Amino acid sequence: TVADADAAAVYVLGCAAALGGARVAAATSDRVVRTFDGATLRPIVSMRGKSHGGSGGGGGGSGGHTARITDLQAASAAAPYLLASCGRDGVAALWDVRTGGSVLAVKHTGGGGGGGGGGLSAGLHSCSLGCADTLLAVGSAAGVHFYDVRAASSSAAAAAAAATAPSSAVASTAMLGQYVDSHHEDVLRVRFHPSCATSLLTAGADGLACLFDVSKPNEDEALQVVMSAGSDIVNVRAIDGADLVYCQTSVEGVALFDARTGQSCGAIPNFRERVCAEVGFRADYIVDAKWESSGSGGAGAGAGAGRIHVLAGNHAGEIAEVALGGDGTMQGVCVMRGGHYRDVRCAEWFVPTGSAAAAAAAAGGNVGHVLVTGGEDGRLCHWRRRSGGAVGAGFGQSRKASGGGKGVPSSGRVSKQASRAKKRHANPY
Repeated sequence: TVADADAAAVYVLGCAAALGGARVAAATSDRVVRTFDGATLRPIVSMRGKSHGGSGGGGGGSGGHTARITDLQAASAAAPYLLASCGRDGVAALWDVRTGGSVLAVKHTGGGGGGGGGGLSAGLHSCSLGCADTLLAVGSAAGVHFYDVRAASSSAAAAAAAATAPSSAVASTAMLGQYVDSHHEDVLRVRFHPSCATSLLTAGADGLACLFDVSKPNEDEALQVVMSAGSDIVNVRAIDGADLVYCQTSVEGVALFDARTGQSCGAIPNFRERVCAEVGFRADYIVDAKWESSGSGGAGAGAGAGRIHVLAGNHAGEIAEVALGGDGTMQGVCVMRGGHYRDVRCAEWFVPTGSAAAAAAAAGGNVGHVLVTGGEDGRLCHWRRRSGGAVGAGFGQSRKASGGGKGVPSSGRVSKQASRAKKRHANPY
């Protein structure tokens, strides 16, 4: 029956692009990280783990997750083959997308933190790679914790240089340091700055977003800016090129701050209502946001100018891209229909490079504008700007992932497979 099919469905909870867009990874609700071809969404490999050992801030295991995956992030251009994931099992893992194997796994069991709110849930909420992909930051109910991943990164890089497969052994590492005083409740999101390798943004259930310089010797000196959104912050990102910090709240509001001073640059607490009134799209939730320079569409102002684009969705699976003006106005960029039929849980914008760019060009798309989305319908959809796609042009869908749903030939469904203290200041790097 339809009800039975829905109960057995696999949600796509997170997605990320690796190898310059040649690979797209998806974290699914059955605790698996799957990789797909970036141009065709052809499934490549499913990465899963078994058990984990260790305690405290270290401990290793076989890689993978035994509970829900809460975050999935790709490394930077320094190590484009790496993915980082974390989950409710307290495990943070690094994956090599070339081999489909885990190269590092650490298990954080709590402790050593403030977290006055008692914690929203066990395990880790978020992860991010920074400092040229040598430092892994994770967020939990206790605070922000740091792990040195240079050994795992170097091992994978050396294997690539020698044209050999990395060792099947999964490395582990002890916790390098932690920040436990700046947030009073769960740290829900951690994100390193896209162009400043030592700048880390954190966001918490206390409504605060913090900007740290992790090159400083302790938490007090590392804390640069504190911003208050007035409600739990579930997503935060640095808007590169605009010195802005974007925050998304648990009540589907948007708040913007000056990254240098922490001063508010605007807030839209009633974002959904305004999208409905000003854009004509019924929005039920916010998916994610990005910065798009005016020059990226091929016309308009110089590369330094641009706007924040927010992706909003509804329970029917429709998604709209909305551009925010500096004067607080909104402009609809496009509406994407026919790919999803339930809530969209994640989105990844990326610009294909190298072989991935050639593949995207061969498919007839504008390689500067690629969007991948995943949702509660188990589908992973690949959208691209139509030819000559300046900002404001529509999107078209790409190819199937792995089996496609009836009546929707241009998206695919991810198939389900069996799976199996005391406070202190520390220098994280």
